[in-house]
This record gives sequence, C-alpha cells and structure tokens, in this order.
Amino acid sequence: MAPTPQASASGSRERSWLVRAARSFGGLREHATSLAVLLVGVGVSVGLSTFLLMRNRDRELAAFNADVAPIVANLRSAFELPLEVLASIANLFEASREVTRAEFARFVKPALERHPGIRALEWIPLVPEAERSRYEEAARADGLVGFQFRERSPDGTMAPASARDEHLPIYFMEPGHPLVLGFDCASDPERRDCAERARTHGRAVASERLQLLDDPPSTYSIAVFHPVFDDAKGRSRNALRGFACEVFRVRALAERALEESVRRDIQVSLFDPEAPPERRVLFESTPSAGDAAGGLVLDASLRYADRTWQIRLQAGPAYPRQLAGQPALALVAGLSSSLLLALGLSAAKVIRRLRLQIADPRGSARRRPRPPRHQARQHPARRRDGVRDRLRPGQGQPGVQPHPPGPGAGFA
Repeated sequence: MAPTPQASASGSRERSWLVRAARSFGGLREHATSLAVLLVGVGVSVGLSTFLLMRNRDRELAAFNADVAPIVANLRSAFELPLEVLASIANLFEASREVTRAEFARFVKPALERHPGIRALEWIPLVPEAERSRYEEAARADGLVGFQFRERSPDGTMAPASARDEHLPIYFMEPGHPLVLGFDCASDPERRDCAERARTHGRAVASERLQLLDDPPSTYSIAVFHPVFDDAKGRSRNALRGFACEVFRVRALAERALEESVRRDIQVSLFDPEAPPERRVLFESTPSAGDAAGGLVLDASLRYADRTWQIRLQAGPAYPRQLAGQPALALVAGLSSSLLLALGLSAAKVIRRLRLQIADPRGSARRRPRPPRHQARQHPARRRDGVRDRLRPGQGQPGVQPHPPGPGAGFA
C-alpha cells in the first residue's frame, strides 16, 4: 500500500530534525575542548575563591580573638575587684561586735576612692520588730534627723515601713543618700529574695538588675548581699546578724574597662541569662549591640557572685578587617580567564577549518554533507507521471518506431 502524502511529510520532518541534531552534535564536538577548559576553569576559580574566603575568615577570627582577650580580662577584673571590697566589709563586722557609723565611713572611704564605679557600700542589719524602735532612735542620735524604717508606697512615695517579723533596713550607707537611708529591703521582693538566698547559702549573691530609687529608668544597677554571721553561734540561719551590701551601676563599672574596645570599634554587651527575658540585658556599649546577626562575634562568661553572666563582643563597622575583596577578585579573574581561553580555542578551531576549506575547496565540497534523501527521491507515482509526459507516443517502447504525423493531424 503506497504511503499517503501526510505520512511522507511527517517522515521527512523527522529525518530533517535528526539531521539538524547530528549537525549540532558535530558543532559541539568541534568545541568540546573549549567547553572542557571552561568547566575546569570555573571549578578552579570557585575552589580558589572559597579557599581564600575561608583563610581570610580564619585570620580575622584569630586577630579578633587576640583583640578581645584583654577586653574580657579588663571587664572581669572590673567586676571582681569590688567583690573583694565587699568581703572585707563582711570580715569587719564579723571581727567586731559593734561598728559605729563613723568607723564604717572611715573603713570604706579608700575603697570608694579606688573604685568609683561602686554606687554605695551599705550595712543592713537583721532587726526583729521588737528592736525596731531602738535602732531608729540610735540612728537619730547619730545625727540622722527623722530617721525611720521606710518602704515604697503604691504611689511611689516613701512611707513608714509596715510591721513585719524581721526588717532589713539600710542602716549605714556611704556615700549616704537621704531617700535611701532607712529603706527596708524586706519590703522589696527582689531585694528580700536576694537576701534570703545569701542567708540560705551562706555566701555572697547578686541580684537581677535593679532600679534604684534615685536612678533614671534606663540605668541598671546590681546589688550584692554578703551574709554576716555571729561566729559564737556558727553559720546557721539563726546566727545571721545582717548583710554587707554593695550597689553599683553596671554601665559606670563597665565603661571604665572598655576604653580599648571603643578605640577599636568593638561592641560589648553584657547579659544575665538566668534573669527573665525582659531583664536579661545589663549593658550595651551601643544600642542593639547584642544582636549578633553575623560578622565577627565572640561570647565569653563572667562569674559574678552566684550568677554567671554572658559577655558578647562583636566587631563594629569600623573594625579593621582582612582584605575582603580577595576571594571576589580571584573568582572574577578566574572566570574571565577561563572564558577568554575557551573563546580563544574555539576561534582558533574555526579559523583552522576555514583555512582548510579555502586551501582545498574540492575537498571541502566532497566533505559537504549530502542533501537529505527525501529531497533526492520522489514519489513513484509522481515520477512515472513525469516520464510519461516527456515521452512521445512510441518513444521508449522497444520495437516501436515513432512516425511522423499524417496530414491533417494538427486539425483533428
């Protein structure tokens, strides 16, 4: 059965597509070396830039660690030295049964001059309700006019302290402050809990960040309570005499240790991970300095009394860095070189082929691809019709001679 014209056209299209694909493959094969060179160059460029990037990163981290090491040491020292002062005050009260207000002032004055970051040094006795009036009268006899145990009222003003089993008044304070002297720490939940922990564990404990009575809202302070016991009764809860207390503003104490970080544009933050989330930030050298989204960052710990704080140091925009453009430059140079080399090889092959065609045109013609078979072959029926049209009657048939037309043949 003879193929239909539609089937013949479809087969021709399929053979034409195959021929074009073969020619394209031949072109790709001609440039295979160039493609290989380009791929190898891209791989080498990416690998080299990655290596340079990692090397620079390691060098930056090593340099940053060396720069922040003295900052961390200074910060730890700035917070640890005041604890020694507090311990000496506790030793004073344990060694002496009675310490007067004047003796306390003379004892702590040199420490306050050496450590200006300390806001106040205090003596907080444990006073039963039955002895409250005796303590208040003794303080007024020392020259504190109108002294009494006080607490903060709901409206924020100071009022006489309510009656309770035990009072923790700020009895001695250097430097003194009229709003603070007499404040009953037992009336404040945060200070009371801190004092209770010191009483239970028998050692110095630090509070969460506090808001002092005379501090602006954005200033954070820490109070450290060191228990003082009656040696004759041992170190039990019932032998407690009171607390040596130290209060300092975190910023004032930290900024004295961070002069080097400011010079090198290293941002410093101090956190209290044990505190509630909204009260964890103790200090930030710059706003949002603790948001470590990336870059050079180092975290260190600071043990203060019974709490473990976290120090975060982060490189600022002006911190000196390694040559950050080396990896990018190596990548661009490698990719450009690989592309130029691949294009050069392809151009050289094309030029060589054209030269061969010019030098030997016949050979190039012989090498010219043959036309598709569907263009050379015709449909059998169409070919027979063409032959029939070209033959005169009797031509092409063996044994038959053509005769001239008879008279009048053209008038039939």
